[in-house]
Amino acid sequence: MILPADPIFSQLLLIARNSPDEVVIDDRNLHVQAGYSHLLHDAVQLAQQLRDSLSQGPSTVGSAFIGILAPTSYESTVASLAILAVGGQQIITAAGASLEELAYTLKQCSATCVLVGSQHQQTKLATQLQEQTGILKLAIPVLSPGRPPIESYTLDEDSIPSDDLPAFLFFTSGTTGAPKGVLHARRYLYAKFSVQQSELTDELCLIYDSICWSTCFISVLLHILRGERVELHELDARYDLIWDRFRDCEITKIHFSPTSWYTMMKVFQERISKLPEPSVQAYIRGAQYIRTPITLGGILPVPVKQFWLNLRGGRPIKVIYGSTEAGLLTVADPEASASEEVCYLSETLVASGSLADLFECGGH
Repeated sequence: MILPADPIFSQLLLIARNSPDEVVIDDRNLHVQAGYSHLLHDAVQLAQQLRDSLSQGPSTVGSAFIGILAPTSYESTVASLAILAVGGQQIITAAGASLEELAYTLKQCSATCVLVGSQHQQTKLATQLQEQTGILKLAIPVLSPGRPPIESYTLDEDSIPSDDLPAFLFFTSGTTGAPKGVLHARRYLYAKFSVQQSELTDELCLIYDSICWSTCFISVLLHILRGERVELHELDARYDLIWDRFRDCEITKIHFSPTSWYTMMKVFQERISKLPEPSVQAYIRGAQYIRTPITLGGILPVPVKQFWLNLRGGRPIKVIYGSTEAGLLTVADPEASASEEVCYLSETLVASGSLADLFECGGH
């Protein structure tokens, strides 16, 4: 089994050799628990299907635009890695996009293939999409049989994709200007896991379905590349269940929008705070157990910020600054000085190659 010797697959293989079968993705929606060996096997199987199917078409595999029709999941992660393995360009579409929107997007990109998750394989959406666009449809494999030992994987030093090779196509919401397509190179991802991790860590990030689908999509890749476990749920608008996971004192990372942090606060004030004191303290311990609580998509209102600061014993929520045009820029720690944050932000932009892109695209 040969993989490209780029930072992504070099890092995955490094961790996989030390932690091949430990669960790294726990997808509660698909009822799938998978380790790095499962992930690599499914990605390699799908990559080979892509090579076999697209080699007969007018586009070379490496220049192909390939869509992914799956929610944030184990399947979307397999699909993303398979596209990266063949050097293709993945189209990141919005969650809940209509048939017309998906068909228009795929046609505009001259997409040659769409990878379909189990949720859509038998639905009218996938069938009608293929009928309207005429592009190839491939099913995303899940826990394929015949998984080889991790020692059978090797890195091809003669097959190292350029850092500047286009890899991710996002569509902006219009917040920073007119809606547009933004094409990021592979270095967009490389810059976000620069510190090599040789084995699975004790970090566990809870990710739930979100309107900010592209953020969740990229987050899963980043966490597994950093050796961090991911737990995926359909918990959007089920904040009582998220509080229950907090109470278990297992989650170490979570990303929320300001609206979600506000709603979680209201659930605590209106329901949890009225429980017997031992139960209330169990939830508080769970909130304090989280090492990296993050807000993205906006700044927390002062009352919400103060609530969580008090509940977590003086430890604040961190803030992500970024845009689709530039990608994730930096995580700012409210406890750090302003000068340190600005310096770190500039260094991150330069390291990721996003500073020029930001000004070219007109994002801010």
